[in-house]
Amino acid sequence: MLIKIAPVITQADEEAAWSVKRKVFGLEMGIPMANLKLPSASKVLQLLAWDEESCRPVATLALIETSGEAATHARYGLQFRLNSRSVRYTQLSVLKPYRGLQLSLRLILEGHRLFVEPGHFDYSWLVFNAERASSSLLVQLLKFAPGMATVASDMGVSRVLVRNEQAPECKAAIRIAEASLHSLETFPPQPTNIFAAETQRAPGPR
Repeated sequence: MLIKIAPVITQADEEAAWSVKRKVFGLEMGIPMANLKLPSASKVLQLLAWDEESCRPVATLALIETSGEAATHARYGLQFRLNSRSVRYTQLSVLKPYRGLQLSLRLILEGHRLFVEPGHFDYSWLVFNAERASSSLLVQLLKFAPGMATVASDMGVSRVLVRNEQAPECKAAIRIAEASLHSLETFPPQPTNIFAAETQRAPGPR
């Protein structure tokens, strides 16, 4: 299966990404689509994954800069140092037939390559299902740190995961994850659920 990931640029891209989110968040999870409105394009990178064989949009992810957004940080119990730059991964959605194919990992790594790293962000963060957070590859492989407190989100009881983008071990984790993904693509195993949020009804970061 050939999957292509690229930034959302055109109106057609926007409509394709919206169709994926409508199926996952709207129809599957019952989340009002009005809750998924993204801020101005200058602060956002939205990625879209396509099945090249069927030309079908199959997954999407948004990265939103939250630098200086004190109210947002307070809502989620985030305490970043003064004048630091932060970015949130959100609205990760993968269509059911394509879950367990490492698309979450591929989308996050591509978002890091295109937005987080060149933007010189200090922190990245996301909201994740509370029960699955500590065992997820976000924590185990990418070195996100789960918060102790739980927060309410559209997914239900959740935890905030934070990554220090300047920490040497976090930088190394990206290289290791990229190598691991390359190995999986070169010698693909049978599909497995590498992200707990790709199973059942929870699509991941929200």
